Amino acid sequence: MELDVAVERSMSVPADRVAAVMFDPTQDRTWMQALTAVDVLDQPVAIGARVRRQARFMGKDISWITVVRTYEPGRCLKLDIAEGPFVGVVTYEIEPAGDSSKVRIRNVGAPGQFAWMPSGLVRMAMRRSLVKDLQRLEAAVTG
Repeated sequence: MELDVAVERSMSVPADRVAAVMFDPTQDRTWMQALTAVDVLDQPVAIGARVRRQARFMGKDISWITVVRTYEPGRCLKLDIAEGPFVGVVTYEIEPAGDSSKVRIRNVGAPGQFAWMPSGLVRMAMRRSLVKDLQRLEAAVTG
């Protein structure tokens, strides 16, 4: 079973301000609600850089490591999920629209340790979490 969950939100904030928070792993806890810890293993954000994150998802404590696959400053950050309960790719994209931005998060991959759960339930939980994360991101960059 493969999951493909994408959410987007228009924000009345320039793309560079959004990227300054969204693409900086030291800011992750500012806008990712489920995170409990972030450990930046490699600095700066560049191809091959790794970050370990810990979170609470669907009642379980989880941990994963991401590796930067693609980095276009201010536009796109694509991360391979190298170790963790999900296997796949998460993509953060920012599309400038004048003084505003269209911001997207997309997770594609296999549910790993959550494979026993109905895919619709996992997909719904992921979507709900990502929608909340974009709301928190908008609050962080406008505040």
